Amino acid sequence: VIEREAHQNQFVFVDLEGTPNRMTSRAFSRADLIVLPLQGMPEDAEMATKAIALVREEEEAFRRRIPYRVLLTRTNAAVKPRLERAITDEIRRANIPVFQTELNQRVAYPHMFLDRLTLWEMNEADVL
Repeated sequence: VIEREAHQNQFVFVDLEGTPNRMTSRAFSRADLIVLPLQGMPEDAEMATKAIALVREEEEAFRRRIPYRVLLTRTNAAVKPRLERAITDEIRRANIPVFQTELNQRVAYPHMFLDRLTLWEMNEADVL
């Protein structure tokens, strides 16, 4: 599927489950760039570590560099919690490539599910 889509489209995004397995391995081997989403939680950091190890195994097996970057997600825009800071500091000390841009957690998103409304139907004051 990846090959077919790559012939028809300039960009192909493959969203896989977070656990390293054979399907992940095969997708990694064909990737031009792997984006590893990471929330500032120990479980996510452990999964990212396993995914990076898998990338390195694939690089060795295919004798080619496979670029990857960690994307910090659901971060707090105002205040970085100590746990999140500790994890991101550890990633940077390990020289793991990280996107400069983070995807911040936004209060409106979970409110859509709680209130069963679209963003356009919500009262701005209720989600700030």
